[in-house]
Amino acid sequence: MFISQSNLNTSSFSPSFYTYGDANLEWCLERLDSNYLQNYDAITLDNSVPLEASWDKPRSVKLTCEPDPMAPDPDRQCTVSLSYRLEDIRNVYPNFVLNLLTKLLLDGDNAPLYQGLIESGYGLDWAGPVCGMDQGARTTSFHVGVQGVRVEDLDQFTDRVRDILAGVVRSQVLVSGSVGVTPSFPSKREKKRNGVYTVRIRPQIE
Repeated sequence: MFISQSNLNTSSFSPSFYTYGDANLEWCLERLDSNYLQNYDAITLDNSVPLEASWDKPRSVKLTCEPDPMAPDPDRQCTVSLSYRLEDIRNVYPNFVLNLLTKLLLDGDNAPLYQGLIESGYGLDWAGPVCGMDQGARTTSFHVGVQGVRVEDLDQFTDRVRDILAGVVRSQVLVSGSVGVTPSFPSKREKKRNGVYTVRIRPQIE
C-alpha cells in the first residue's frame, strides 16, 4: 500500500490521498482519519468567476516580429484582428444564437465577411485562433482575424469590417449553403440596460 498527501495550501484546498494494492480498506480509512483527516476542518471556497470589467473605450495593440522567410508572399505578412465583447457565458440561448450568427458571417463562400475580406483579396486567409466566436472565458467574444495583409492596408481593416456588418444589418439576410437566416433587431425600447442588443433569428429555407 502507498499513501501520499499532496503538498497543498491548507487555506484553499483539502488534502488528497491515493491508495493502491491489496490493502484493507477499513484499516486505510482508520489510518487516514487518525493521522490526517482529523487535523483538518471543512472549508468553504468562493470559486465564483466574476464578469470581466468593461472597457470605457476601444483599445488597440500593435506587435512586431521578424518576417517569415517561408511566407508565400513576402509583401503580405501582417495579421490583424478586430474583437467584440458578446454575452455572459451563462446565457445559453443568446450564445447559441450568436455562435450561429458568427458562423454565417464567416464560414462559406457566401459569408459576408469572407467575401469582403478574403475573396476580395484584402487578406489571404483567416487568422486561425483569433477568428470566430470564443467561449473560453466568462464573457464570450467575437473575433474577425485575417492574415496575409499588406502593411499599408492595416489601417482600413476596422472600417472594412464595420462596413460589412452594417451592410448585413441593412439587408437583414445571411445565407449559408441552402439555409438563410434573417436577423431581427429590436427597437431602441427593447435595448438592454447594459447596451447590448438581443438578436433574434428566423430561419429561411430556400
